[in-house]
Amino acid sequence: MGCQLSLPEKEPMNIGKTERRPRTIPQKETVTRTKSMVASNTSSKGGPSTVSLEVDEDFTNELPKLDHEGHLMPEEVVRRTSSSLGISNITVGNKEKGANEVRISYAYRSQRGYYPDDPKKSNQDKYGITLNFAGEEGDAMFAVYDGHGKDGHSAAAFTKKKLPQVLAKHVRQKRVQKYMAQLRAEGKSTKGAWDPQKWPFLEAKEFEECCHKSFLETNELMHAEKSFTDNLCGTTAATVAFHAGRMTVCNVGDSRVLLGHRIPTMEQPEESKEEEKVDVETEISQSDGESVREGDILAIPLTYDQTPYRRDERERVEKFGAEIRSVDGKRRDDWGDLVHGDTINVEGDPPRLWFFNKDFPGTAFTRSLGDRMAEQIGVTADPEIITTTLTKNDEFLVIASDGIFEFLTNKYVMNVCATSATPLEACELLTRAAYDQWLGWCTKIERMISQSLFVSCLPRTGLPLMKNMRPRSRWLKRL
Repeated sequence: MGCQLSLPEKEPMNIGKTERRPRTIPQKETVTRTKSMVASNTSSKGGPSTVSLEVDEDFTNELPKLDHEGHLMPEEVVRRTSSSLGISNITVGNKEKGANEVRISYAYRSQRGYYPDDPKKSNQDKYGITLNFAGEEGDAMFAVYDGHGKDGHSAAAFTKKKLPQVLAKHVRQKRVQKYMAQLRAEGKSTKGAWDPQKWPFLEAKEFEECCHKSFLETNELMHAEKSFTDNLCGTTAATVAFHAGRMTVCNVGDSRVLLGHRIPTMEQPEESKEEEKVDVETEISQSDGESVREGDILAIPLTYDQTPYRRDERERVEKFGAEIRSVDGKRRDDWGDLVHGDTINVEGDPPRLWFFNKDFPGTAFTRSLGDRMAEQIGVTADPEIITTTLTKNDEFLVIASDGIFEFLTNKYVMNVCATSATPLEACELLTRAAYDQWLGWCTKIERMISQSLFVSCLPRTGLPLMKNMRPRSRWLKRL
């Protein structure tokens, strides 16, 4: 997790230390488009037909090829990269069942990092894509997992496999229970109720309850796993699930989900403006002091990094007895309330969680899956969850690990998407920009993974926005 990793048992002060050299963060928020050698493929039924290029992890035991400055050779960077070679096009939602439909074009890209003190370190980032989720055509789940600690790659791989399975189980159980309750209320027999085509969709709160249970259950399953121990390792999880025409985002840790929302123009039809439920002036002030005008893309965070920089998370773990200080022992009465994504922190090591007067576990996050020892000082797998409905002015989704966001602002990341011709080009440009920044700031290169989704909402079916959805205007006010 960049400069924010769990520390190993024997050498607690080695992982996470970062030597940063002076370098200018990219302030210019314009991105030059470059051509990307990709092809858009769609099956005859409209499903995905993505060609994937996977990294051969067999070379993990080989020492990387470096140039005279100690940087990875270009061919070494390529060898450490896996991505989709084409673009997948799918439709989430089901208009026939009354669920809003959204067309999505997506791609992914992952790049293994480089650690001078551990040059054979494997890629601990994983991505997951599950279509027809829980057996429902039109449902899908996208996820990014960023492992940390000695067995972080195992924790991330375990979560990638188990979390979708557990969530699908709870969703199916809840839907069949709901169907059986309807049958009983109508005085009908529940025999033969196991017919997924007849099951009703879950309401937003019901789906969120399934997500909550699934994260906690997956965490317990990891604790019981015999192939590795999660005492001092674990993983983040940032997930986006589509169900019933809605989008539910869950997060533990400091991976991130961003939504690219285009400010409506004055020429936009009145009915479309009403649908967007955005009440904004021609110009809006952003937190960085710059203005946002009609037609601009706003980077709306759907997750907020769970780290000791957040006052609410800091106060929560301190109640469990966590001591908060950096690797070099610095303590502060108040670490502030840094808003990740708006600013870049380059002031040495971040605040971490420790047992009182001990040199472990040293986590720079307050929530994760795994990290059994850190649970004693407040680290939890309980996710923060938000549900919303995509609108016509929502154009991009980015799901990425902190290897992307360590030195790139949310605004910069979304501008890359807005100036890219395809989601794969966006992934390529993001990993390249992040890699260049890591070269400038650190003696190591953090692994990084990103999924870019270009979305296009189809005509509405008359389904109203849920009352518990967060309207765009509230996000805009926060910005």
